[in-house]
Amino acid sequence: FFSDKQTGEMMSILSNDVNRLERFLNDGMNSVFRLSVMVIGIGVLLFWINWQLALVALLPVPVIAGFTYVFIKIIQPKYAEVRSTVGKMNSRLENNLGGIQVIKAANTES
Repeated sequence: FFSDKQTGEMMSILSNDVNRLERFLNDGMNSVFRLSVMVIGIGVLLFWINWQLALVALLPVPVIAGFTYVFIKIIQPKYAEVRSTVGKMNSRLENNLGGIQVIKAANTES
């Protein structure tokens, strides 16, 4: 893995993954727990009040879940492409910035 990736790509992967993990742990877990409790509570309340209305109200949930699944399957390859492009750009930037020091060093010796 490390032999196939350039330095800029590794920097991009590390910074993006760390940022995504931090956002998930800070916001995601809290939101998932809160929304799960709300959905279960509202669902129980709906079925307790009127089970026919609850079935009608919850009918779109599988459709929304299906659309979400399809959307994720479409977006994931595009996100991987963007991530690869950012990695290549970071690699080029790192090489160019590193080359400045070499040019400066060569210029002082001439």
